[in-house]
Amino acid sequence: MTEPSTSANQDTPHICLRDLSKTYREGDQVRTVLDGVNASFRQGEIIALLGPSGSGKSTLLNLISGIDTPTSGDVIIDSINLTSLSEQRRTLYRRSNIGYVFQFFNLVPTLTVLENLLLPLELNGISGGDARDRAMALLKEVGLDDRAGSFPDRLSGGEQQRVALGRALVHEPRLILADEPTGNLDGATGKQVISLLESMARQRGKTVLMATHVMEAAKIADRVFAIQDGRLLEQSPATTR
Repeated sequence: MTEPSTSANQDTPHICLRDLSKTYREGDQVRTVLDGVNASFRQGEIIALLGPSGSGKSTLLNLISGIDTPTSGDVIIDSINLTSLSEQRRTLYRRSNIGYVFQFFNLVPTLTVLENLLLPLELNGISGGDARDRAMALLKEVGLDDRAGSFPDRLSGGEQQRVALGRALVHEPRLILADEPTGNLDGATGKQVISLLESMARQRGKTVLMATHVMEAAKIADRVFAIQDGRLLEQSPATTR
C-alpha cells in the first residue's frame, strides 16, 4: 500500500465517499442507516456532521476510519480505496493516518497522561527521546504538561478531552475524526475544547470531520452537513449560524 504524500494535489479530494450505504439486520427487519451517500472533502477543511442520536453520524465516521465496512459503496482517502483493503491493512492505515477524538475520551486508565500520548507513537514505531519530546510538546500546547505523570481519573472531563486532542494529533495524521467531542462536557468547557481543536487543526492543515448535535460546535466548520433519512445534505451557512 502506497502511503499518501503530504504534498498531494489540492485539486484532488482528500476524502471521497461514493454511493456509500450501510444496512443492519434487526430480527426480520433491515434497517438502512446510510443510503447512497456521495460527498468529497478537501485537505484542511473542517466538516461538521449534524444529526440527532441514531441518525448515522458515528456509523459514517466508522466507515471513513475503516473501523467498519459499508454494505456497498466506497471510501477513498488520498486515492486509496479503504473498502478494498483487508482488515489488517485498514488497521495499519488508520494507525498512521487518522486521529480519533471520542465523546468519552477513551484514554487508557492504567497509563499516565504522557503514556497515553506515547502509545500512538509507539504503535507507529516512534520511541525514545523523540517520542517523549513530541508528546510533551503536545501536552504543553494543550496546557497539561504539568500533568504528564497523572492518571486520567485525576483529571477533569475537559482536561481528559484536551489530552485526547493531543493523543489524536501526536503522530501527525492528516485526518482527525471527532465523534461528539463535547458531548460529555458542560457548555463552557465544550466551547474551550472546540476552540482548541479548531486552532490546532488549522495550524497544522488537518482535515477534520466532526459529528455533533451541538449547533455551537458546528460554527467552527467550513462546511456543514446534516444526515437525514440516510442521506448527507449540505446545509447553507444561514441555517447553522
